[in-house]
Amino acid sequence: MTSQHELLKGMTVLVIDNDQKSLRAAQLVLQRLGASVIASRDGANGLTKALDARPDIIFTELDLPLIDGWRLREELQLDVDLRLVPMIAFTTNANTFERNKVREVGFVDYIEKPFTPSQITRAINGIVAAR
Repeated sequence: MTSQHELLKGMTVLVIDNDQKSLRAAQLVLQRLGASVIASRDGANGLTKALDARPDIIFTELDLPLIDGWRLREELQLDVDLRLVPMIAFTTNANTFERNKVREVGFVDYIEKPFTPSQITRAINGIVAAR
C-alpha cells in the first residue's frame, strides 16, 4: 500500500492560482504527497507551463488574469495529450450552476476556496483511484 507521502511520487502537478497564499498552500500539500510542483500565477503563463511540462495533474483557479480557468480548460482540450490530464478547479463561487458547469466542461473535481489540505488530498485520492 502506498503511503500518503508517496501518493504522487514521480508525478508533476501544475498549480495555477493568482492568490499567493492559496498557491503556496496547494504547493505544500502536493509536495508532501510526493509531487514535483510547478506554479503559475496567471492563466497565460499556466498554459505555457502546461504545454512545456506536460503535467500529470492540473489544479487551476477559475478566475485568473489573462486567461481564466474556463478558457485554459478549452485550450488544453485542443492538445491531444493534455486533454486527458485530470484538472481540478479552485473556485470561490461554488454555487450549483458553477459546480455543474465545472463537470460539464471536463474538470474532474472542484475545490471551494478557502480550501483545506484534506480537500486537496481527497481530490488526489479520487484521481489516483480512477487510474
